[in-house]
Amino acid sequence: MAKDYKRKISGLLDESGELRTEFKYTPLKENILWNPETFKKGYDGHSILEKANVKEYSNLMLGDDSLLRYPAGDVLESKTRTQENSLEGLLLFGKKNSKELGKLALEHDKQAFANSILNSPLFKIQSYAKKNYKFNDTVEDVINSREELILINKDQNDYLNKKLMGITETARAFYAPFADNLISEYKNFHSNFAVESIDKFGFPKFASINLSNAYDLGERQKKEMKKIFDKAQNSARNLGDNPKKEELEKIEDKLKKEGKKVAEKYENALEAWPALTMELMKLARPYLDSQEYSSREKYEKKTKR
Repeated sequence: MAKDYKRKISGLLDESGELRTEFKYTPLKENILWNPETFKKGYDGHSILEKANVKEYSNLMLGDDSLLRYPAGDVLESKTRTQENSLEGLLLFGKKNSKELGKLALEHDKQAFANSILNSPLFKIQSYAKKNYKFNDTVEDVINSREELILINKDQNDYLNKKLMGITETARAFYAPFADNLISEYKNFHSNFAVESIDKFGFPKFASINLSNAYDLGERQKKEMKKIFDKAQNSARNLGDNPKKEELEKIEDKLKKEGKKVAEKYENALEAWPALTMELMKLARPYLDSQEYSSREKYEKKTKR
């Protein structure tokens, strides 16, 4: 009976193991054409899917509670596969349309977009293309500004003392009452400097290139990690059918150390690009609920008639 249930549950998938397309919720895919409403539906659907119980999953996929008839374990197994497929599609769709997402994020809240770039260590993947000097210079501006802001927030007194180093005691005494104002000025300067640099280059383009670079580096990291993993597997096989525990642990330790080096070499890009994509989508999504977007959409539909 359980096998029959699983067979029915697997009806959520087509013959190739992909999700069928006639469901109420269909995960996004890389090859789906960009449309703000398509993004909104896919992003919201995935958000519901991540937290959904059996009943919510059934309603999301089928529009009713019919999956409650089947064993919860089997339905949740189906949900896991759906969720993995949904996340993969959402990330690839986001990567492909990162510039469009950047435009929405910029329209919603330029300052929030800037703060995200400044506060997140993820937005720092430089381009390895030799001719991309303008982008790399912008990244340097962001990194330098972020480092200054980190120092200010870590110890304001120490930061100010170092900035005033070299001036006379009389001058120090003059500036002392204005310490808070000076710190505020330094914060504003470094924040505005980074924002102006990104603005000059283009916020959507900056975020998009960061994401693209992170993805490309992640693919290189993945290939190198596979080589290390395959090498470790071969070493384990060469130990024979009854390997000693100590020998296996030695191989595992070596794998971890080499894996860590590879991750550092590629700036942890394998983890960075999905995080960057989700961050960008999170910044972009609220704009689609705004009155400004609604008015613009109505106007565009009207003018197309």
